[in-house]
Amino acid sequence: MRRFRIGGDVYGDEGQELQVALAAAYGRKERPLCLCRDPGCAMYIAQIGDLYVIKRMPLSGGEHDPSCESYESPYALSGLGALMGSAIQLDAESGVAALKLDFSLSKTGSRAAHVPGSSGSAGVTADPKKLSLRGLLHYLGTRPS
Repeated sequence: MRRFRIGGDVYGDEGQELQVALAAAYGRKERPLCLCRDPGCAMYIAQIGDLYVIKRMPLSGGEHDPSCESYESPYALSGLGALMGSAIQLDAESGVAALKLDFSLSKTGSRAAHVPGSSGSAGVTADPKKLSLRGLLHYLGTRPS
């Protein structure tokens, strides 16, 4: 069970007491601290309807203890290191990610099939500065809730 410090009090990650404390902290724009490490890792509060949820600050996953739910391995170890800053651009302030994809998200017009032996390159190439469909699915599948 995760523990958080909000103000001067410590809360577990479940229960109505936490929701009351999160609502008050949200109104004060106060950041809770995840207590997986000493002195704690700054988190932020998101409001979803009437529910308040504690979320990890962008780019702070490596600061958490590996046993913590908010931990994320460094990008260099996950394969995302080469894409950070080019195909994946994170805004640390708002937490919004901009993704550059190497495929279209919409289907427009008709496409003719490629005829083998016709002019063009002999191999398949991909832009390493853009996310493939597989890379996008991996990125989305590894994001914390």
